[in-house]
Amino acid sequence: MTLLESWVGTPLAGALGWTLLHSLWQGAILAAALGIVLMAARSARVRYGAACSAMLVMLSAFVFTLARTMPERVHELQAGQRPPFPAWNLPTASDTSKPSSAAAAVPWLAPFWIAGVWLFYLGQAASWISVLRMRRRGVCCAPERWQREIERLSSVLRLSRPVQLLESCVADAPVVLGHFRPLILMPVGLLTGLPAGQVEAILLHELAHICRCDYLVNVFQRTIEGLLFYPIGYQPGTRYPLVVQMHGGPFESDKFGAGAGVLQNYVPVLTAKGYAVLRPNYRGSAGYGNAFYRGVVGHYFQDMPYDILNGVDALIQRGIVNPDQMVLMGWSAGGHLANKLITMTGRFKASSSGASLAQWISLYGQTDSRVNRNVLFGGTPWQKNAPTDLYWAESPLKDVANIKTPALFFSSDRDERIGMWQSVEMYRALVSNGVPTHLYIAPREGHQWAELRHLIFKANTELEWFEKYARGKTYTWEKTPQ
Repeated sequence: MTLLESWVGTPLAGALGWTLLHSLWQGAILAAALGIVLMAARSARVRYGAACSAMLVMLSAFVFTLARTMPERVHELQAGQRPPFPAWNLPTASDTSKPSSAAAAVPWLAPFWIAGVWLFYLGQAASWISVLRMRRRGVCCAPERWQREIERLSSVLRLSRPVQLLESCVADAPVVLGHFRPLILMPVGLLTGLPAGQVEAILLHELAHICRCDYLVNVFQRTIEGLLFYPIGYQPGTRYPLVVQMHGGPFESDKFGAGAGVLQNYVPVLTAKGYAVLRPNYRGSAGYGNAFYRGVVGHYFQDMPYDILNGVDALIQRGIVNPDQMVLMGWSAGGHLANKLITMTGRFKASSSGASLAQWISLYGQTDSRVNRNVLFGGTPWQKNAPTDLYWAESPLKDVANIKTPALFFSSDRDERIGMWQSVEMYRALVSNGVPTHLYIAPREGHQWAELRHLIFKANTELEWFEKYARGKTYTWEKTPQ
């Protein structure tokens, strides 16, 4: 008998095996309860507290179950018995002398679980070592102005420990290191490249991690940038309706200035009508490194929607945005994302998507651009053992029954990139489910609309839609020049 087999026969292994089995249903119940709380709660503090409490409850349940199970395993070993099935599946009287193969296998869960835990912590240890090196490699003192600002903000937050601020050429996002001697690393150029107000907001965010002692979480998170256009006459403390505009690509990014699509997105018109406009550079956007750029490979919508929602939550927490007056709009990949978001949440009062996706499988046969889909999904939907499950899982049409948000769809009769039939699929699905919707197909246009009358028509249609469903107002159309 090997050492492993000898250990599996001990009461500890049996107790661990049954505890792991019980943790499955315990975790499922706890996850369902936490999900309900997170969907209902809007406060970041409540959501954070609920998540931390859930982890503590799960740990307590594991320890309690192990403590209750251990004496039973000891008693069975002393009696020379094998671990039985749970009470609801006991063997019959005629075969109680025969040990169940399933029950006998339960203790073997323990060594595999222990091996997995060790591998996990070895990986964490390696990450921790690399983090410690960041304290010493490629760092320099931040400008004295920001050192003084750190001291001021620390006093505002009543933080007693001194906090050091350094610039790092290794860190690609702001990060907090250390507990007794906390240190904030800022990527080189961030302090001088951003407006003072944005830098102060970042520093407050990092200091908040130190106050909550959850700075380790910050090592593993990403910073998502976005552009916020304030409404004309903005007054701090007043909440405004929000338009979230999502760029296409997705391998593009929004930058300072008007940029491409200024007529299609008409940001100055929206801000003049009292809307704040958020243009987030979600994961998959260009300009943030290769890992960020490839953040959509193999799981297209895994991170994008949450990058958008986290940005919206940040604006709500800062008192800028009215959470009951938010709308979405996007074109091409931005339209795909709008379609996906309204299958996930009803927080947005209206949506508009142009040249947008219904489902990836049919699009593959319709589009003039297929090569990048092979990379995104790991192959074509036509090959043997095709990854069609992934194609379908990442398609908005899969969850279209969840949509309650009034939605507009725009397309073109000559679009070879995202043909109009994708918008037709989404439109017909919403009509079938009784969701307010309209579909507009422009003549003579390709993937991007160019004719002025079409662009003005789109803006009028969207503004009327947003005013009706987000603000409860009527809208007077701007006339198209003849």
